[in-house]
Amino acid sequence: MDVHGRIVPSYAAIDRDSTIPFWRELGGELGIDGIPRRSDSLREWMVDFEQAHYRHTAAGRRLADLLCADWAARWLPPPLRLLGARVPRVLMDEHLRRTHQFAPVSAGERALVARTVHAYFALLRLHPPRHPRYASDRYGVAAAREAAPALG
Repeated sequence: MDVHGRIVPSYAAIDRDSTIPFWRELGGELGIDGIPRRSDSLREWMVDFEQAHYRHTAAGRRLADLLCADWAARWLPPPLRLLGARVPRVLMDEHLRRTHQFAPVSAGERALVARTVHAYFALLRLHPPRHPRYASDRYGVAAAREAAPALG
């Protein structure tokens, strides 16, 4: 967990290094300028940007609800999906929950999700997926080298 009590998985260095090109590319597509080039300042920049620009809209709330439902549909069997759709809300910080007008989460929900996420990552260390997916496959240094000739 980080200093705010949020669960933060440990990433491989190659995934950590690929976050900057990912967010810079996404930001460019969305017309967002000023995204830092170094990972040590990205998190602070993102929090500051969110505080300054992120506001509640009905469409944003619908999207947040759909993302939570999509997460549950991808990870859980049908009988658990309604309950599981709350999990992403537990992982949100308080500002994001308030922005989307989600109900507060209980200490019990927070503790259950924290134990579950920690257990999941512990199991991944014991039994890694056969075909892991890394953000670096798309945004890493090797992917940038492959794309460079196409850029001219």
